[in-house]
Amino acid sequence: MRNGHWWIYITQSTVYWSQWIRGDSLPVKSGTCEDPLDVPAPPGANIIVCLAGENIRTFQVDMPAKNRQKFLKSIAYTLEDKLLHGPEDYHFVRIVKEHDSGRIVVAVMAKKIFDRILEKTSEKQWQINLMTADYLYIPEPAANQWILDVTGSPLLLRGNYPDSGSALAGEMTASLHPALRLVLEKSSFPPKKLQIRVSDETQTEKIRGWQTALSDLGIQIEIVTDGKSRIDWLSGLSVPEMDVNFLTGQYKTASNKKNPLSRYIPATAMAFIVVLLLLAQVILDKNRVEKEYDYLRAEQEATYRELFPQARNLVDPRFQMEQALTRMQASAVQDQTVAMEFLSQMETLSRYIEPGTGNIQSIEFDGTKFIFEINIQNYELLEDLQQRLGSEMKVTVEKAELQGQQVQSRIALEARS
Repeated sequence: MRNGHWWIYITQSTVYWSQWIRGDSLPVKSGTCEDPLDVPAPPGANIIVCLAGENIRTFQVDMPAKNRQKFLKSIAYTLEDKLLHGPEDYHFVRIVKEHDSGRIVVAVMAKKIFDRILEKTSEKQWQINLMTADYLYIPEPAANQWILDVTGSPLLLRGNYPDSGSALAGEMTASLHPALRLVLEKSSFPPKKLQIRVSDETQTEKIRGWQTALSDLGIQIEIVTDGKSRIDWLSGLSVPEMDVNFLTGQYKTASNKKNPLSRYIPATAMAFIVVLLLLAQVILDKNRVEKEYDYLRAEQEATYRELFPQARNLVDPRFQMEQALTRMQASAVQDQTVAMEFLSQMETLSRYIEPGTGNIQSIEFDGTKFIFEINIQNYELLEDLQQRLGSEMKVTVEKAELQGQQVQSRIALEARS
């Protein structure tokens, strides 16, 4: 979101909102209302939606060694016995990290709640870039460290993947919160340190009563006193990575259904133009070399001295010209080889980039490696493009970062040896 965004936090009773300009530490303005429709964001505004974590549960699921794609498609029915209603009543979001060891996280939310929120926000013609739970909006902490916010109710817990976190219902007392104890005891990878955010000395005293119980679990605590309200704290956090975005599956394009396709430059058309230009250049180079070759053979010594004035020793004009021409022809052949390699990789690329999702910004080719910068709608599409290209070429994603409504990426392609 290059110029900023509107942050909307939808809780059980109140909707909190604030407007942010990129790079600022304080919002331009903020307020509360009873309905998302009352948020004063204009049509077309970039929107981040934060949802109350009480309505969202996360589950850890072990992936089989084989048939993973088939397993992922049936993930809803894998969790069926843990749900109050049938799988068709829920929206399932897979949160997968590159470093996972066969275990993924699945966030589950009732479709009727999700649909109701999207129905209201769509009336405003907003560009919804990300929708996630409040506890997932908290950045994932450093390794072996979890974050707990006790400044409001429910408590918000953020862990290390695959312990993504949860909203812990119940009031905080001087005894260790029972839901927190249960989460820590059930975790396969409990933290070594728990950073607890409190608002005042009263909460600090209650947390000190937890020390013995946490120490028995092998966990140290770090108390951080912050006078900001939970709303001000959450809204000022950096926008999280897209892997916690709930706009997936049937909701993947919910934020931009109204976007005209004309805002994207068709990638295939760009590739075709580049191919035509390259072919024209190759033909011109070939014709130029052939004409120079004929001319040099006819003129011999005079032409040699004219073309190579720096040469001092002229022993055999014909031989020396043939040697020079041999080098020139070798260069032309190499140029043609490079061109054909370029065309081959461009043809592969054009097959996999859909005009409505990808926007190529620049193209580089050094003869062996093909590098292009592309703006793509989200990380899921980038990962899908990387996997499909990888079936034919060696693919390296050198950069991928969220800028505005798109992921700006730099990808290197090489022919497989």
